[in-house]
Amino acid sequence: MAIVKELFGHPLHSPDGIDARKFALCPFMGKKCDGGGNRDMARLSFNADAAIRARFDPSVLKDGSVSCAICSVGLVTREWIICPRRLLNFSEGKVTAAHQNLLKTLCRLAGFEEGDEIAVWREVRITDKQSGKSFNYAIDYLLRKKLEVGFAPPIFVEIMTGSTSGGNKKNGTDIATAFNKALLADQGDIVPCPGVNVRQVWSRMAGQLIAKSEVANAWGGKAIWVMQDLLVHYMKENTGLDFDALRSNEPNEVNIIASTGKFGDGGVVYAGPISGTVSEASFSDILRAPFVPEFEKFDAKLKLAPDGFFVSP
Repeated sequence: MAIVKELFGHPLHSPDGIDARKFALCPFMGKKCDGGGNRDMARLSFNADAAIRARFDPSVLKDGSVSCAICSVGLVTREWIICPRRLLNFSEGKVTAAHQNLLKTLCRLAGFEEGDEIAVWREVRITDKQSGKSFNYAIDYLLRKKLEVGFAPPIFVEIMTGSTSGGNKKNGTDIATAFNKALLADQGDIVPCPGVNVRQVWSRMAGQLIAKSEVANAWGGKAIWVMQDLLVHYMKENTGLDFDALRSNEPNEVNIIASTGKFGDGGVVYAGPISGTVSEASFSDILRAPFVPEFEKFDAKLKLAPDGFFVSP
């Protein structure tokens, strides 16, 4: 079972988060929480619930509902960030103090120098069709250095965080019910919530990692993926990619910044080629098995009678 760890950018029971909750503010955006962009459909309606309404300022109540602002959830000893704004956010081109060190790492990888003016586009969709095939991907942030005339090639920035499962509405562990309970929780209360579907996050990222990187490189730019270190740890354990061999301070065809999400963390960089030789680590290894299991161990599980037989035609 997972539990709610952060609400509106602060630990669930932290007194520092009182104003943020009252005004539904995201401290990483400097304005009202939008549910992380892709989760804004999960909203809590105020209706006539006096207890919930009492938690918010009238300026928030007039909206009729509020985004379910659960920023991170806990799984045993691991705390998964589930909101991309919590990990890194460009709000009208600005980045909060909590993410400044992470921004410095990103700018260094992108090839930006101190003092460069960088244009930011948010949630840009790239679509094209050629020879009966389609390219249709959304880019979280597209950054371009401003030149004397025009802009430099684009830098794709992708934010990968944990993704919650649907939860069980009947048992009160769906995201909206968990958010409702978290708002009313007393000091010390533990609030259950949906768990994190890590395999779904990894598979979604693996399907985009190489394609987006190829396009960014072809356009003269780079793709940089910002993710929580827990996701990197998961991929180290469950894929054939040797992350330790790709730890680097220099950009490459594929670039990842792994952050703990803690205040001021600049992250760890992993960079390498899309494909390599048998002896060279590359990001295509993310699609490989972590190792080949011993058949004998598997075969021992098949000693039971099979489900049935058929005759090959």
